Amino acid sequence: METHKKSFGAWIWDVVFNIFKGALWLFETVPLTSIIILPLGFFLLISDWQTHVPSGQLIWLAVIMLIDGYIGHLRADREEQRVMNEFYDWHYKEIEKSKRVAEQ
Repeated sequence: METHKKSFGAWIWDVVFNIFKGALWLFETVPLTSIIILPLGFFLLISDWQTHVPSGQLIWLAVIMLIDGYIGHLRADREEQRVMNEFYDWHYKEIEKSKRVAEQ
């Protein structure tokens, strides 16, 4: 039995494609601000603790967390709107179908 080996280029392409697919899934499921902005806020908070002036960075962290929450809220609203649109489309199709049946 002969096995087919992938070329090195095909193997590299598979790895790059799977990394891209994983990154796309991550950005679709997790808000971008949670990935980038919150770690930045925690870094700023820690760096200020080292200089013994935490109050300014605590404000920045609070602002960053508010922005993250707001963007998450917008994403939830968009998802809710998408689900409602799908329901209305289905409901409209059912009404049209029942009208056609009634006309026959």
